[in-house]
Amino acid sequence: GQKSLEDAVRLAIEVKNDTVLAQVLDQLGDSYFYRGDYSIARQQYEKALQVATKSKSRILLANSRFNLAKLDVVQGRSTSAIPVLKKQIEEFDSLGLKAGSVQSSIYLAEALLATKKPAEAQQELDRTIKLAEKLGLLVEQACAHYLMGQALDKLGRSNQSTPQYREAVSILESLSREDGASHILERSDLKDIYIAAKSSQGAM
Repeated sequence: GQKSLEDAVRLAIEVKNDTVLAQVLDQLGDSYFYRGDYSIARQQYEKALQVATKSKSRILLANSRFNLAKLDVVQGRSTSAIPVLKKQIEEFDSLGLKAGSVQSSIYLAEALLATKKPAEAQQELDRTIKLAEKLGLLVEQACAHYLMGQALDKLGRSNQSTPQYREAVSILESLSREDGASHILERSDLKDIYIAAKSSQGAM
């Protein structure tokens, strides 16, 4: 789908549609992000933020700022990402974009774990898992359960972490069996989570 996205970028530029352009640039960034090509993903996200700023759309701005913050987390800049993600959770909630709020909470929890704040991460994940289940966000549920397992391990409650890892593995394996999703575990983020969760639950 990357070629289609690149074609869409060119078309949006030609017709001078900033709304579509920002959305497509974010999607193009995601295509690189999920392959683990973070440097090119950042270029696309930064372009999207520039266009979103020009458009003055709160939704576009929220999406672009979130994408750059999640990239900061995976690239080891969690400390600077934490205040941005907290703000984005509030922004997504005010816009009624619950899925964006859940995704921001997941990366916030990951950032809190990276900065040695497992208790805060657990508290964040308690809320996130409930909301992800309510919204039926399966990928987000898997990620949240995996991070909860990590939080519990760091809190010295390893006996409670195994069911979290097992749930993450179960959700991801179920997703991979759905039509059109056979390659989902090839996503760089989900591949790492799947391998780590499976190992942590003693299945490897």
